[in-house]
Amino acid sequence: MCIEPEIHFLTCQTRDGHILEIKHQVTSLR
Repeated sequence: MCIEPEIHFLTCQTRDGHILEIKHQVTSLR
């Protein structure tokens, strides 16, 4: 998978060869 809970900004390459930029906030529940 592309999304990891510890990463705020992640650049993922899809199967189509396009670059998908994922931006998300991390909520620490630990």
